[in-house]
Amino acid sequence: MRHLYHHNTAFFSTCNNDYIPRSIAALLSIRNFIPKAKLFIFSRNISEHNKAIMKKLNISFFDLDLRGDFYRHWQYPVECYYLFAAPEVLLNQGFKYSLYIDGDVLCTANPLKNIGRIQGVAGLTVGDCHGVFLDDFDTLQKAFNLSSEQTTQPRIASGVVYFNNKTMDKIDFYNIAKEYFKKCLDLNAPRKGDDSLFSLIQITKLPPEKIKDLGKTYNFMTNLYGYNIPPDITFLHLSQNKPWNSYTLSPKQQDYQYITTWRHYFTKFSRPIWTEEYQQEIAAKKKAEEQKLLEHLEHFEQLSIIPSSASRIQNHKKPPLHIFISEDQNLGITNFGDEIQKDIVPIIFGYRVIPTSHASEASIFTVGSILSELTHMTYDKTNHIWGSGFISNEPIPNETDLLKRVTIHALRGKITYSRIKSQIKNLPDLPLGDPGLLASIIYPKSAKKNHKIGLVHHYIDADNAIVSNLRKNDNFLIINPLDPPKEVATQISSCDFILSSSLHGLIVADSYNIPNAHIKLSDKVYGGEYKFNDYDSGVNKTHLEADTNKIHDLNYINTLKSQYQPIKNLQDIQKTIIAAFPKI
Repeated sequence: MRHLYHHNTAFFSTCNNDYIPRSIAALLSIRNFIPKAKLFIFSRNISEHNKAIMKKLNISFFDLDLRGDFYRHWQYPVECYYLFAAPEVLLNQGFKYSLYIDGDVLCTANPLKNIGRIQGVAGLTVGDCHGVFLDDFDTLQKAFNLSSEQTTQPRIASGVVYFNNKTMDKIDFYNIAKEYFKKCLDLNAPRKGDDSLFSLIQITKLPPEKIKDLGKTYNFMTNLYGYNIPPDITFLHLSQNKPWNSYTLSPKQQDYQYITTWRHYFTKFSRPIWTEEYQQEIAAKKKAEEQKLLEHLEHFEQLSIIPSSASRIQNHKKPPLHIFISEDQNLGITNFGDEIQKDIVPIIFGYRVIPTSHASEASIFTVGSILSELTHMTYDKTNHIWGSGFISNEPIPNETDLLKRVTIHALRGKITYSRIKSQIKNLPDLPLGDPGLLASIIYPKSAKKNHKIGLVHHYIDADNAIVSNLRKNDNFLIINPLDPPKEVATQISSCDFILSSSLHGLIVADSYNIPNAHIKLSDKVYGGEYKFNDYDSGVNKTHLEADTNKIHDLNYINTLKSQYQPIKNLQDIQKTIIAAFPKI
């Protein structure tokens, strides 16, 4: 007996704005079998263009910002966690059931035929839940008091999932997801995507009788089962050969037929993105951006602030430099302040770089409070320090000896310099300043001003209540420090004023002469004021700190703005820092 019908089942996908066209194609493939299927997309910051497309195709959308609840993201965008919000929202829309699919999924048969009753969740089971927890298994087993029966339970893969919305509402699916997400972070066992978080909820909140294995024909993945695709599949998960890619050599013929079908749905509303013509257009845009950057750099070259283009070309031919990139080892993330050097060194100096989060593999140590990594360096090669600082005044083991074994070219501030000078006799005067001040050289200022107050929170403050509240205030732009450095810099330069609990939020703002103030959102930032004071001392900056109780008052913000003093002789400082880069 059939229990799922198109009028009580919603079909949905979750994705970021850029991915929406792909999710549309996947959802449209369902309408080939259920013409009246109700289709939904859950996303954030949806563009007007994508909204217009969805309205034209009769696809409903929910424009949600859930970054206050899921405040870290890794390989996948934050929208992957929107999976947990959808069943409750769709229940409130009157749908008893819902069916989630990824954007790289193609429906090849009626997805509601011969399903039967869904009591909780249903889909393809892949392995057991123990496997998806990986190295965090022991931690999670203890923290959640998991039994062997739970951890060996088959897990539902999240690429295609059927939900009983009422059941998910009863177990408080969304709030449990928020709670587990935070708890796992606190345990230093983060669930870095919807799959492993979903599995944790599955085994702790859903009894086995509410979990239904529909078999591989309902989520057939060629990377798992090979290219012998059975004729009775309902969903083909194009996980091996993404249908939007261009191919020099075509995939296996049978798989390619399905890719062609997926592309058919895509081209109903959008131009092909896998064609040579499209790729040439993208290449042309990239070339235009590169030309714009070269013209921008030429200005600084004429001022003798950066090396000549001939010098940059010559350096590009040399062996790549191994540069240390600080990483939160527990969360597996890097923030824009750490990653900016991956752009600074190639753009300004021309060198190719190989980033590494292992100090023993690096020879260049630059942006960030990373001098504690002295203990992890190897000294069978020269280690170069350029603009770095300490994270706190706490001494590191064998600090004096280690400092004598590195070559120091520049330091972040006077506090770091004085600390080193007290341990090394005859330490020469050194250029001071954080290389993050070079942001305005490598990233042209945003062409558009949004006239907003930018808030750059330290990644450790992402779940702070103040940040969550300001997301709802139209006067503020919340800038994610885990976004790519270029994107963060562009957003900062588009604002009229910057508040930041991240040091590099202030440094990048200083680079663009954007008025800014430090805002202390919590006591979680390791080292407290140490690195802020060190940076300020290096550029003779007067520290400006915002009162968190007054930041909603625009008159107060204007007062802070009037009190801000731009970095004096900024270009001279930039020139001095650049000139101090090690000659390798």
